[in-house]
Amino acid sequence: MNKIKLFTILALIFLMGCAQKLDNKTNEFCLSESGNVKMSISEAKEIAMNSECGGNGSLKDEYYCNTGTSAWWIELEPNVEEKGCNPSCIINVNIKNAEINWRCTGLLPVD
Repeated sequence: MNKIKLFTILALIFLMGCAQKLDNKTNEFCLSESGNVKMSISEAKEIAMNSECGGNGSLKDEYYCNTGTSAWWIELEPNVEEKGCNPSCIINVNIKNAEINWRCTGLLPVD
């Protein structure tokens, strides 16, 4: 009986650790340059979807926090492709707005 209790306790501890790791992934935060403001990736995605980003494409699963600009950068799959561009949705942590950065090279590929 004691072995069953011990096994159950160890299993619960293991599962709690796994759940915490998953929770940390879904609640990643981006800090402003000053460190006074933070925004979760889930809040950033919500802001992005209610901005020009959501109206012009769909968000990809690739994102990162740029603390130098106090912004989340989420890769964007545009509804209409623009040659030579690789768009990203930029969500400002401080003012909570989003806009598309088209990141165009200026050079057009030769067909």
